[in-house]
Amino acid sequence: MKIKVTTLSKKIDARGWLIENESSIIRDSMKHFLVSVSKPGIIRGQHYHLRKKEWFIVIKGKAEVVFEDIKTKEKTKVVLNGDIPEVIETFPLIAHSFKNIGKEDMYLMAIVNEPLNKNDPDTFPYKVI
Repeated sequence: MKIKVTTLSKKIDARGWLIENESSIIRDSMKHFLVSVSKPGIIRGQHYHLRKKEWFIVIKGKAEVVFEDIKTKEKTKVVLNGDIPEVIETFPLIAHSFKNIGKEDMYLMAIVNEPLNKNDPDTFPYKVI
């Protein structure tokens, strides 16, 4: 299955912490982003795209991310934790869902390789979990 997990560097000092994009691929591809907040137990996503490539980062909290290749039905689970800065890159035809498995709100940032087009959202429902 085509997903890619990359650990990001987290710079910590007396003020707090900072994570920044060090990937030229994300920087050159970014056309849209979104941030969502999910209550404990909530599932988001449950869809796939024909064109979109996306990168996901949990900023705070903990999420179980489940991916399914809609052609082969192969599934992969990854846990993202806001305390461990990682970004997951996913590709077209890979359905994805995010479940907040923590006890606090989960903050998720998504970066997308194409602008939002409400007339052609390239988002197709698909129950992953």
